[in-house]
Amino acid sequence: MALRHERAGAVLVLAAAAWVLAPARPWPSADCLFGEATYHAAGTALLHGASGPVSAAYHMPGASLATACLKGRASSGQRRAWQAFARSGPAVLAAAAGTAAGSLASGVAAGAALLWAAPEPACHPQALLSVLVVLLALVLPAWARRPDKNRSLLAAAALGTALCLRSTLAFLPPLLAVWAWRRRERAGAFVVGLLPYAAVLPWVAAHLSAGGGLHFFEAGQAGNNIIAGALGMVGTFEGDVSALGSGLPNPLNFLETASWAVGHILSHPGRFLDAVVLRLSFVVGLEPVLWAAAAWGFCLTRRRPRTRVWALLAVYLAIVHAAMAVQENYFVPLWPVLALLAASPLGRGSYRLGALAESAARALAWAVCAVALAGGVFAGAAAMTTALRYGVRARGLPPESREALERAVSEAPDDALLREWRGRRRLVGGDLAGAREDFAAAAAGGLGEARMLESWTRRLSGEAVPFEEFPGLACAQRALAGLMRSEVLARDGSLDAARAEARSALEARASCAFARGPVGSAGALLASQEQGIRSLLAELKPLVPRGLVLSAPRYLESALPAPASAPAAWRALALGLQDLGDLEGSLALSGRLDGAGALADRGVALALAGRGEEAEAQLARALELDPAQTGAALTLGALLESQGKAGEAKAVYDKALAASRGPLRAELQRRLGR
Repeated sequence: MALRHERAGAVLVLAAAAWVLAPARPWPSADCLFGEATYHAAGTALLHGASGPVSAAYHMPGASLATACLKGRASSGQRRAWQAFARSGPAVLAAAAGTAAGSLASGVAAGAALLWAAPEPACHPQALLSVLVVLLALVLPAWARRPDKNRSLLAAAALGTALCLRSTLAFLPPLLAVWAWRRRERAGAFVVGLLPYAAVLPWVAAHLSAGGGLHFFEAGQAGNNIIAGALGMVGTFEGDVSALGSGLPNPLNFLETASWAVGHILSHPGRFLDAVVLRLSFVVGLEPVLWAAAAWGFCLTRRRPRTRVWALLAVYLAIVHAAMAVQENYFVPLWPVLALLAASPLGRGSYRLGALAESAARALAWAVCAVALAGGVFAGAAAMTTALRYGVRARGLPPESREALERAVSEAPDDALLREWRGRRRLVGGDLAGAREDFAAAAAGGLGEARMLESWTRRLSGEAVPFEEFPGLACAQRALAGLMRSEVLARDGSLDAARAEARSALEARASCAFARGPVGSAGALLASQEQGIRSLLAELKPLVPRGLVLSAPRYLESALPAPASAPAAWRALALGLQDLGDLEGSLALSGRLDGAGALADRGVALALAGRGEEAEAQLARALELDPAQTGAALTLGALLESQGKAGEAKAVYDKALAASRGPLRAELQRRLGR
């Protein structure tokens, strides 16, 4: 092949050598390959119209459904193909985008830079998002040169496809609309600024139909990240968000979380800005050489529209995450954009190959990218169609109903996750034989937690089977297994060993809540004993047959200091026992505590135990000490109404409403008819 310039040949040879000699990219692990368990659960819910422990809205449908299909439906060959794509796809498409937008030399150099800068494989769903960001980076240069209506439609399609997978680019359309408006392309500004959001309208409609509230994007980990970011944390937080402090919003409610975060940031702007600077330093520190090369490339080619729009995309991807708590893999989609910027000077005329070679390379690159973009649009449309189907089915059969789960199992009897969900429901209902059958099927399907649940159900049935260690469980599941083992030991008569196991389970659960440090490692433990008890018992509750009182939860008392030293932990244990139906244990613990909250807890437990007169006295005393004890007011009012004392109940509700600012305020208003 004849070269027009020797420098072009030298660049191409060096870039090709970089591809060959780049650090070995390891094959992704199974967890990396498929994504977290929450993706699998949310995707299964969407596919079958039944809900499990994780809401269908926890992630965007594209990410959830991809995981559910890979884990539950894909053949071994399809999984290997995805594995190869996750390993090499982003670099190949970065090379194709660089070639299509510039030259063969710049394309090969961009792919080589990405291989060198990010040798670790991009995990799902970040691997898919990286691909979509690369495709957007290819579409945007043509749009930036002339952001008319037709090109804006193409950019909007690429953006909308990305939004079906993740909400990362949710704030980019308005920025592009401003760009088009300044170029006097009014129609293009409206198209690119508004049309991408049409892609998520089926998602919004599906959850409104299912009675799941208003969800524009994810209702999962993003809430935790927003809260942690507003509090000034640099790294992400893992665990129950209540471990970060009191008075925090529900992270699954985006509007509540966002409004709280804005208010908190305005109250503590200095702390928030300090954290933003640290997060930006963190992302630059991840790949400083690539950042420097991208800055060099931008300076040399800054007059080109494609360079400016790539720079806008890179800055956006850095800043959108810097507003919240971060971890290393959040920035995987940023590296291809920086690689394209770094290689952009090689697209200049003096670095081009012969006309025939360039034309052939660019045609091939455009073909590869066009196929990838068409596949992405098709996958996004399929994901939203499935979400709409979920909403339509939910109108006739609520996803949380037993009937919806039975229908789902009949449709996919070999789905391990659905069998586990049904086993949980049967276990709580007391159908231990049916629960054992479902858990055994789920365990045979590869779910490690199902083996633990099968053994637990057998022991509750009275079978003398060993309750062994279960390798491969997540942190919270290991702690839960420890509490189950405590119950087994208690039933076998080994009370001292049962107490020791319960203490170990609480310590293990506390280690599941931690903040990631600025370099991605685990930071200091944040979970208190109060939070650990609350989480551990909440996870145990849906695995206990109704009416059965366990011994192991009471043994958590032995892990606590004196009530005066840790009243919050003691109160959490009393409330946990109450939720588990151990009213006598709850009354015994709350009786050792002072204060309005303890009196309110004791009053509720007495009411549940049918001791109405005693309950009224305790609840009235709690409200005298603290009128804002809304739970006490609701329980006392219900007791009074059951006696025909509607006027007295109304007075209790009115007084509590005037003092309350908590989440139960709406229930007070409902009872008052307001």
